Amino acid sequence: MEGGLPGYMKFIYVLYALGCYKDCEWFLDQLDEDTIKNSRSYCVGHSYDSIYAVISTKVVNIIGISQLSKSTCVSFMPTELQIIPDAVKYEVFKYSAIPLTKNEREVPKTPWCYGAVVDKNIYYCLLKFLIKLKCSAVNLSADDILNIYQIKDFRNVRHPEVAYNLMAWSYFTVGLTPLALERLTMSWNPLRYLHSFLQVHNSEINYKNNQSNAANLHAWVILYNTWFTRKSSRFNFCFQCFLCCNINLKTCSKCKTATYCSEKCQEINWKIHESVCKEVRHYRNV
Repeated sequence: MEGGLPGYMKFIYVLYALGCYKDCEWFLDQLDEDTIKNSRSYCVGHSYDSIYAVISTKVVNIIGISQLSKSTCVSFMPTELQIIPDAVKYEVFKYSAIPLTKNEREVPKTPWCYGAVVDKNIYYCLLKFLIKLKCSAVNLSADDILNIYQIKDFRNVRHPEVAYNLMAWSYFTVGLTPLALERLTMSWNPLRYLHSFLQVHNSEINYKNNQSNAANLHAWVILYNTWFTRKSSRFNFCFQCFLCCNINLKTCSKCKTATYCSEKCQEINWKIHESVCKEVRHYRNV
């Protein structure tokens, strides 16, 4: 509780892990939501560390690294797994996403890379979502989640890719699979924008940045649940264009899982679906 706002919110999740949901709700209500959501985060463990190695110190100073001594982000280390929300655990293990041999593996120079760093305003939204999900008698809608994660100015989010990943996790938790996949797609946009700003097109830099985003881990879990455990979405969606609707869509006659809004989408998606379809049929009883 002496760790400022990040410590205060960590404490709230400890209560959540213990099942004290009403207490969590009370402690969250003591906070000024508008102030938290609209204030800028400062972080000493920025997710774009791999980019800084290829730009000059002068540019780094312009970005404002000198201001990061007043860290307000919420950070977790692997030793804190018991008090880390499931959605954030993906961020802890994101560097394990790319299989490399021991000789090829590059050990991050900073210990922050082994942990998870989340903007305080986004972490607040995640806590609010978890508690609302536990205390609400009805399942949350897409609009409910959007209202919870409503950040007026996303420029005050230091880790936008993490924000989109946590939103994706929230959508998938309540069965809104296509919206979750859409948010994971958006998760890559901040990295693309930074590449454009710095005019970085080096394949090695791109490769390292892929390791610094947990979107692929989220996607793997969502796809596994969709294909193999048959965790259904709350509404039908096209596996190609993500179009959502309440009517029955055309279903793949072989795997009985993939759905499409039109024959055109099914034809386009077959390049991806062909190998997946074979695997799904092979492990149909998993």
